[in-house]
Amino acid sequence: MFGGLRLGVYAGAPIILDWSVAILAAFLVLSNIAAGMSALPFALITLISILLAIFIHEMGHAATAAAFRIPNRRIVITGFGGFIEPAWKPAYRSQDILISAAGPAANLGCAAIGWVLLRALSPATTLEGFDDPLSFLERFMQVSLALGAFNLLPGFPLDGGHILRVALGYRVQESKAAKITAWLGLIIGAYLGLAGVATQALWATGIGLYIASAALEELRRLRNPTRKR
Repeated sequence: MFGGLRLGVYAGAPIILDWSVAILAAFLVLSNIAAGMSALPFALITLISILLAIFIHEMGHAATAAAFRIPNRRIVITGFGGFIEPAWKPAYRSQDILISAAGPAANLGCAAIGWVLLRALSPATTLEGFDDPLSFLERFMQVSLALGAFNLLPGFPLDGGHILRVALGYRVQESKAAKITAWLGLIIGAYLGLAGVATQALWATGIGLYIASAALEELRRLRNPTRKR
């Protein structure tokens, strides 16, 4: 289903840059080009920051899985996020939760480190121009914070949704836990999509539609357990 550029290998799993990254790049360029060529460095810095934050996020998942001796078939970075494909499910719920939490934790850790570095290197100034060497660090910190926090929202297919699903499994049947988080994902996706339309934030609309469609597909699968993911 996913194709793209193979960047390397981690713990035997190929790291793939999906073709949808080109859509993200085009969107960032076109949405900033109206401000003139001087805005292109901002688009480039934002693109690199997003891709680096996604890469670190997925490597957090992959490294934690590897620590539990769970191999991955592939690690994919897309224009809408990314994912890892474990060879099998963790043996314990606690491992599953830790693997899911590792991605957002890696992003939030990077955001904290970035904030400390910015305070140390530029304590009395607010960066405004993107010709400053610290501009990339500032943008990367912002993207890392946003990505880490957003992924902790408790809806499928986000990491927070998976954590909630596994945690609910301690109290209710797995199918019911999956249905709860799928509905939450549908609500989150619908809200984000409508908010994006209302504010003319096209990328937010796209991400909302992506989340909502994934949640709908999960609900269909739950109604028909023989349906493949």
